[in-house]
Amino acid sequence: MLPVLRASTRANDANKAFQQRPTAMWDIFGRSRKERVYAALAKAASEGEKKAQVRRSFAVLDISEENFSSASEYISTGSIKLLSEIKKLTPKNHQNNPDRWLDGIHLMVFTNHFSYLMETSFEVSSTHALVSYRMDEEVRAVIESYNQMAQEDSKVLLAIGRSCAKWCNEPSAINLNNLAELFTMLSEQSVDTKN
Repeated sequence: MLPVLRASTRANDANKAFQQRPTAMWDIFGRSRKERVYAALAKAASEGEKKAQVRRSFAVLDISEENFSSASEYISTGSIKLLSEIKKLTPKNHQNNPDRWLDGIHLMVFTNHFSYLMETSFEVSSTHALVSYRMDEEVRAVIESYNQMAQEDSKVLLAIGRSCAKWCNEPSAINLNNLAELFTMLSEQSVDTKN
């Protein structure tokens, strides 16, 4: 009888061990663990790719994330720098007679796109950008205009947004020039409607 008890005890011990680790058989090959690790890495890579895209784009503008205390501050500074680089490429008459409203709309679109990619608050980033750009008096008017244009699915916002996304995907001189040409065209249109 003793051998039978020992056998059943061994069977119970093996059964307990199997119940504690139901995937023990697959761990021999390491397949299950490797699949879990790979899935986690793939998910992290896809989430991190959007943020890396913004970091690469802002690096072209000599802006590094380490210099900022928050993502909102980083995004607003990058958006302002992008706008200033665009304005450097516009004709002199557009640089000397700035249209603050148009500048504000561009900042709103830029911060919207970058906030989405960085998964941070658009409201905080855009307000920070407008205030940092010294638009204290125009902030409310720009935000109201932007919201109205967004509700109407404005082609202007869409054009700025697509050009911004294209530059962010590939921060080249060509894409920056395209943004500058769009800014110039919108600026000329704005001047024509004011006269």
